[in-house]
Amino acid sequence: MSESFQMPDPSYTRVELSGPPEAVARLMTALAGVSEVIFDHRSAPDDRGDVACTARVVTYDGAAGPQPVSGRAEAVVQSTLRLDTARWPGLGEEDGTQRLEDGAAAALAGVEGVDEASSRLVAVVPSPAGH
Repeated sequence: MSESFQMPDPSYTRVELSGPPEAVARLMTALAGVSEVIFDHRSAPDDRGDVACTARVVTYDGAAGPQPVSGRAEAVVQSTLRLDTARWPGLGEEDGTQRLEDGAAAALAGVEGVDEASSRLVAVVPSPAGH
């Protein structure tokens, strides 16, 4: 990646959702599908069974979407991988997480024109019913 290209400093918006666990998980997954999300905390169920989930949404000032650039650039891409956790023992622990991050980075590095790729595991949540 080019050392002369510098991403603008991000801004963060705090988001908190509370309600039934399935609804909160579904909404957080949807939010992660349209923005870069840093998951922070998920509470234990309260007396009614509701949970609260807090996250920070990353935004870049002035970026209303991908901007045209020329020359060298960095692209921030967020992807969702649907997988069988039985094939990824230790997922959520350091070794399993590192293996998945390395595998995702290797796959992204195979995209034509990509010189270098890195990956970071953001969250592991159950797949929506029917998927």
